Amino acid sequence: MIKIIKDAVHGDIECSELEIKLIDSPQFQRLRNIRQLGLSDLVYPSATHTRYEHCLGTMHLAGKVGHALNLNQQDLSLIRVSGLLHDIGHLPFSHTLERVLSNGIGHLHERNAADIIDNDLSDILEEYGIDTGAVKAMILGNGKYGKILSSGVDVDKMDYLVRDSYFTGVAYGVIDLSRLMHISTIKDGTFAFQEKGLRTIESVILARFMMFSAVYDYPTKKTAERMVFRALDAMDRRSLNITKLLKIDEIDFQSILRQQDGYTKDIIDMIDKRQIFKTASRISKNDLSAEHVSRCLEIKDNCAQHKRIEDSMARELGIPEGYLIINIMNYPKGIENINILRYDGTINNLRDISPLSRSLMRQRWQDWKVSFLCHEEYRGKAKERCKELFLKHLN
Repeated sequence: MIKIIKDAVHGDIECSELEIKLIDSPQFQRLRNIRQLGLSDLVYPSATHTRYEHCLGTMHLAGKVGHALNLNQQDLSLIRVSGLLHDIGHLPFSHTLERVLSNGIGHLHERNAADIIDNDLSDILEEYGIDTGAVKAMILGNGKYGKILSSGVDVDKMDYLVRDSYFTGVAYGVIDLSRLMHISTIKDGTFAFQEKGLRTIESVILARFMMFSAVYDYPTKKTAERMVFRALDAMDRRSLNITKLLKIDEIDFQSILRQQDGYTKDIIDMIDKRQIFKTASRISKNDLSAEHVSRCLEIKDNCAQHKRIEDSMARELGIPEGYLIINIMNYPKGIENINILRYDGTINNLRDISPLSRSLMRQRWQDWKVSFLCHEEYRGKAKERCKELFLKHLN
């Protein structure tokens, strides 16, 4: 029995009986109230779409790739179900809360997904002959078809680029999905794209680069996320039990946050009123030595150390702890795991054959910076000395 779900991005999405059972599970329905882009609606008011529809879109595109590869029905069901469930382990506030609970290590939502599949969805999957181990492996990018779901250009990114572009109103994420399906291939067990579609793949890389600049790394969004991180980090850890958090959505969690007191309540009230910390000063990559840049990236990946430096600088500036934050841009990700099947039958990584991909990487580095932000009341105190104090901590 096939059911059709109408989607704003892809139109009709056909769902099998198995897929409908998974979609109707409480674990999947929770995603209706987990936002795809977190706090981006502070910048783009219509960016309130959720992981629910993104997972439906990812499943749909996985099926399209599967048909293009002429996969048998069993493998087709596997990759569609894996696409459907790949984000089922996300917590409220997704990556922000994940960083609080894992000290920045990441991949918590993938481990959560594996637990949900084992504990709550395995009976449904096994009823239809789906190997739960294969689903978990594919969500991690492993197994025979893992790169379809997790690689430099995969069905996850294909969906979120077009979906995020549509709901933010930022046109940079428009890509040629039908052409991507057409040039998909598998050679000797390796998922790749045919060289004849090189320009199409480059257009995806360019779209992702532009969306990072305009949406994913937009300063207001990143500042609000850091503020929320500090607010969550200040909470009693007994309020942040992962098992309990996986049973609630962002509506439930925001209700919990609004019942907090002290610093957490103050920051959440500010976010609710869109009172975002303002920039006091910045340091660009050109202002730092290579050793200092490396040290910055280490600090970003160590949540406890990041917080210690923020609070130490705040004390030195006479600012209350938590009201000065440091935003360190992510390390510019290279073009990894995009396999191109050459005309001569060999497989190369995109970065080895595409000057454009290397150029975009260099440009991302040129845009890299560290920003110091604080409550408007303390901006004057922070403006003059932030760079000096931060460099002292780097040394």
